[in-house]
Amino acid sequence: MFSCIFKEITKQTSYLLVYEILQLRIYTEGIVLYKTTKDSSKQENNILDGLSIIKGGQCVVKNPLDNFEVTTLVENDIFGESKLFGIKGYDYFGDIIVKSEYVKIWFISQKHIERIPKYDIAQIKMNCIRNESKIYQLLIKNKNKYDKKLTNKYTS
Repeated sequence: MFSCIFKEITKQTSYLLVYEILQLRIYTEGIVLYKTTKDSSKQENNILDGLSIIKGGQCVVKNPLDNFEVTTLVENDIFGESKLFGIKGYDYFGDIIVKSEYVKIWFISQKHIERIPKYDIAQIKMNCIRNESKIYQLLIKNKNKYDKKLTNKYTS
């Protein structure tokens, strides 16, 4: 059920997450969950005042400058850690948009994160940092696809 970001947290925090903090939210296809531009008037939804974990469905990370689809997020992928912890997560690299018919997201608001003991927050942050390397591997893998798109755009 839980993402690897909750690995090695205390039982107390696990219970707190399950029974009091985690909220299940459902969004439909095309909804912008996070927009990287600073124009807040264009945001349909911004749930990134906290941490989000995909429970089901898919989201796409889309570069707002050229609409390139950086990657697809699936079950157990997380986003929101960029704003919370200053880590370069998926939301750092583009807009997060619901790709499938719907997406289910486990959500922890900023307000609720403050209820988690600092030692468990430190562990969650460390787990997010470990996840960063997975993100970079995906970006490197998709770089060739992006380079090819740019080449085709400027040679056509």
